[in-house]
Amino acid sequence: YRIGGKDGLYYNFWQDDVHVQGIWRKISLDSYKSDNPEWKTVIDVDALPPPEVDTAKTWVWHGSTLLDEGPDGAWDRAIIALSPGGSDADTRREFCLKTEKWVEPADGGFAMPTAAKTQLSYRSRDEVLVGTDFGGDGKALTDSGYPRVVKSWKRGTPIESAVQVFEGEQTDVAASQYAYHDRGFVHEFQLRSITFWTSKYWYRKLT
Repeated sequence: YRIGGKDGLYYNFWQDDVHVQGIWRKISLDSYKSDNPEWKTVIDVDALPPPEVDTAKTWVWHGSTLLDEGPDGAWDRAIIALSPGGSDADTRREFCLKTEKWVEPADGGFAMPTAAKTQLSYRSRDEVLVGTDFGGDGKALTDSGYPRVVKSWKRGTPIESAVQVFEGEQTDVAASQYAYHDRGFVHEFQLRSITFWTSKYWYRKLT
């Protein structure tokens, strides 16, 4: 997919015999259309330190979530999800697309190093919406084991200070909240997945 407006770069995740765990890479449209496309590796998953859990030796790519500030945004931040061993539980770390380095928590970066069934997305540059096993006791999860509580987490603060903004029912499959830009407006949805086939949505326009 393209990141950065009409002149942005194209990113994809690639695995082969050399890149067993995979690479996240980018390319310009002109290079992609040429006879000799030149991809540049952004994140080499095989080169990362292995998971710090006894049951997993490798990482499985669970995707990226971009900071979308609209067409004129900087397109410089993403949340990267990596799962130890490929389970539903994953870790989250913020990544800078300009420097191509992790944004460390000491520098205000968002990071959730403990694997859990987590939902995390940007609400703005300095705020994310997060659903996870807050406290590690399962009370913030549904009976299905997915996030039930959503909190607003501000940059540079501990996750323990995050403020609850939405809550689903214990019997739901999951609950979530997310915001996105579309044609000059910011839209926000709250979602209760009541079953795997039925959901309830609440909507508001932020701008």
